[in-house]
Amino acid sequence: MLRCSKIQKNLSAFLDNELNTEERKQIEQHLSECVECRQEMEKLRHTIYLVSKIECPEVPSYLWQETREILTRPVETGFRIPKWSFIPVGALVFTSLMYLLVSQSFFIKHENGQIPVAIYLQEHKSVYSEQSSLIDSWVETVSTNTNESTKKSQSNTSASELDILMEAHYGGPQTDGS
Repeated sequence: MLRCSKIQKNLSAFLDNELNTEERKQIEQHLSECVECRQEMEKLRHTIYLVSKIECPEVPSYLWQETREILTRPVETGFRIPKWSFIPVGALVFTSLMYLLVSQSFFIKHENGQIPVAIYLQEHKSVYSEQSSLIDSWVETVSTNTNESTKKSQSNTSASELDILMEAHYGGPQTDGS
């Protein structure tokens, strides 16, 4: 046996003959036993009767034409991106470009892992603080040599810079073969 709520949901389909024979038999059996559902069906029948008596007004032809134009207009199906959403995207692109620009300028100065001799000596000084007075003199020498060598060619390392680095690293002047 079906519940009243399910029967009442299907009463309109029952009255319009839209149910299969098994559902129709179940509803007819329920209606024969349930007074409340029969009353609900009679209310629905009366409403259908009243609606069928309403006259359909004559629609002027210009309204039909306007309605056809509205219905036949192409529908925009494209996805629109709000204009304000470009602000964070632009900020992200700008930040990325600035990062690349700054990092490229840093790597151009220090390409192939080569760092300026003066920076190497300062780092060496911080590790070996007992040699600080000797390293200070080397930094001065390298600074003057670096200024002269940058005027020449960036790719050539002067022999004096290399000698200074060897002395700083190994602690004294180096000779070939020793």
